Amino acid sequence: MDEIMDISLEILHANSLKEPLGRFLQVEVLDGNNKYNCKKCKKLSAAHKQLSIIQAPNVLVIQLKRFEDVFGGKIDRNIIFEEHLGLTGHMSRD
Repeated sequence: MDEIMDISLEILHANSLKEPLGRFLQVEVLDGNNKYNCKKCKKLSAAHKQLSIIQAPNVLVIQLKRFEDVFGGKIDRNIIFEEHLGLTGHMSRD
């Protein structure tokens, strides 16, 4: 487990901060060309990966990825910032 103090969020298709935060913390399926390499059984296998927040930091720095890709253009859109960003729904249940 790593402590987080900052995260980078993709804002290409977002209108508010809640949308990319939800995508950042959703379950990712590792399958096809992106299978998990199990070091124990030495095989590639399908898996699920998810980031979750165990303890909310006092200060969370959020970087907005404002460019489409390495050579792409700047994303020029307004993003709604809520006065309070609730992390409860994204907290680990363990």
